[in-house]
Amino acid sequence: MKATADIVDNSGVQPNMFLTNLPVELQECIIVQGPRYDVRPAQRFTSRIPNVRRAVFAKMHVVYSAVSSWEQPAKQSATAARTTSFQTQVASHGFSDDFDHRELAVGVRKQILLVVPGDAGSKTLGAGHYLQFDVPAVLPVGVFNSIMRFGARRRLSHAKILDMPNIRRVEWLAEKDDPNWTTSRTVKLLLEFPQLTELSLVIDKEQDFGYFSKSLSKLHNLRKLSLNVRRWYPESFRPQIDEFGPVIAGNPMLTHLELFQSCCSRVSLSRMFEQVPSNRPLALEHLGISEIVRDTDAILPHLGSLKSIHVRSCCSSTIFMLMLQKRIFPPVVKTERADSQFIDYISSHPTITSLSVHSLYDDTAGTMILETMARNGETLEYFSTCASSLGRCLNKVRNELLLLQCTHLRQLVLRYDNILFYSGTEINISSTFLAPQELGLTVIARMQQSLTLVITDMVGFKACLKMCQNSSNPLLRDLSGRIVFERPT
Repeated sequence: MKATADIVDNSGVQPNMFLTNLPVELQECIIVQGPRYDVRPAQRFTSRIPNVRRAVFAKMHVVYSAVSSWEQPAKQSATAARTTSFQTQVASHGFSDDFDHRELAVGVRKQILLVVPGDAGSKTLGAGHYLQFDVPAVLPVGVFNSIMRFGARRRLSHAKILDMPNIRRVEWLAEKDDPNWTTSRTVKLLLEFPQLTELSLVIDKEQDFGYFSKSLSKLHNLRKLSLNVRRWYPESFRPQIDEFGPVIAGNPMLTHLELFQSCCSRVSLSRMFEQVPSNRPLALEHLGISEIVRDTDAILPHLGSLKSIHVRSCCSSTIFMLMLQKRIFPPVVKTERADSQFIDYISSHPTITSLSVHSLYDDTAGTMILETMARNGETLEYFSTCASSLGRCLNKVRNELLLLQCTHLRQLVLRYDNILFYSGTEINISSTFLAPQELGLTVIARMQQSLTLVITDMVGFKACLKMCQNSSNPLLRDLSGRIVFERPT
């Protein structure tokens, strides 16, 4: 297997306090002296570890010891003796073909460290360093589950000790190897937060959606709920985000709802909202939605109070067409696909205050977007778009004049990355890099002095700043004090 390597400094080795608190029966598979280090990137690849069959797959690390004195020989031998059975199981899967027979296997919740004493790595790494990279590995199921349970109990007990009555927002990452009992215990913990009103859930596609929905339906005070199913999956295995319908129905005070799942053409919004009483629809103020192309009109009764919309889609989405028919015009509009339905929608929009177009578009679409902005020039305060697309549009004098009509614009964001969706996979692609003079800075500099220019690429930011500072144009020099860098979100 091919993996990226990092050189890790061995100075200041300290005991891992989490390991020292583990039960005695688990310490047989744990080495206490885990290095505490700062990782520095190294341009090195390795393929020494075979892609073995495994009982458990998680994010693993392998650490080669570059010097034999990293651990005292007596303690080294004693630890090796205690882990003989574990070594045997690992070796039976062919994992240790390339390693010294004295290797020590160490398991820590979703991590495994293989420490190879001796000077095997010294020729490559030099004394006092380690080589770290991600590999698949075998961890005994019993030990793995015991560590998981202990970790969950420990975190839950610590949470009970703390006084957390003011927690209002929780972000929860549910990974694919988290068993159902971790879900139920986490929800039990959430129920102890009386002020909790916001939940952001990033869930792996291999999780049990039905069990998750049943557990989360015990929460009834949420006002903001974000459900994001990550990872691509084949057509034969496609969990449906609409199984979270009971969670939505159980929180009638929801005002913010995000439903992000890539390539879920079979998702039914009718099923998701069927448990919400028709005479008491939700009063949604924000909606984030992606890849839902069936029964889209089922959500329309809940959009009467909508103030912002965020649409992700790799194909033509019907949500804009339906909102146009119902004359639903939230002032904040964000899309990651500038298709004809989106253009038609914003062309009829009466009062846009914030517009985000995070996709590449041609000059024709760009002109129509700028026409919409000019028509909303008295209300539009925020515009975020692809740097390369806007730069090309501003090569035309007509488009320059349209942008200059946005007299109330307070923030212009030029993004150097575009979120595209292809075959259900979210792909981040850098925009074509343009020189500062190609971004239309001379046009932007002619806009009102209250405008802030935000650039999401550090190289582009420095280039634009340098050009403006060294320019003989006083408008560009003035703009240099209003250019800021911001990491893309």
